Amino acid sequence: IAVIIPSYNYGSFLVEAIESVLRQTRPADEILISDDCSNDNTQEIGEAYQKKYPNLIRFNKNNKNLGIVKHFNKAVSLIKSDYICFLGADNRFRSDYIENTAEVLDSDDKIAIAYTDCALFGSRASLLYNTVPSSQKGGILEDVYYIVTFPDFTPKVSETMKMTNVMHGSSMYKRKAFL
Repeated sequence: IAVIIPSYNYGSFLVEAIESVLRQTRPADEILISDDCSNDNTQEIGEAYQKKYPNLIRFNKNNKNLGIVKHFNKAVSLIKSDYICFLGADNRFRSDYIENTAEVLDSDDKIAIAYTDCALFGSRASLLYNTVPSSQKGGILEDVYYIVTFPDFTPKVSETMKMTNVMHGSSMYKRKAFL
């Protein structure tokens, strides 16, 4: 299992993202912090974690800003694992995220992607939550976490996925499905 933490000027959030990956009940086999040519402290943080965990964490800094799609594709080319999971540098995982999503992928060769509901948090959480369709609003916890629910996979959801996103970007993929 590889976790790719892409960052572009998200150094102020990066430590929380990395630490959430390090606290997993099923640890990642490799962690790649990939910097898309930031001009903040992303490189300093990434290199410090690479030095602290040399057998687990690698740091990559792109020579020029590639943008989201090219950056993600380059990051995938730099890892070896069969399972790939992205975690935006401004996000965090629950401590059982890798365990639960990997368990779903392990359960059936035909399953290619595992995803979960998510919780929005931070200063913009309520604004983002207000843009979510009412059918996906899962409630607000402790006036801090805004739960967004994603539909279970069905043939109808499969058709919907051709037109719109029905899952978050931190879903776990089998490499062959991603490629």
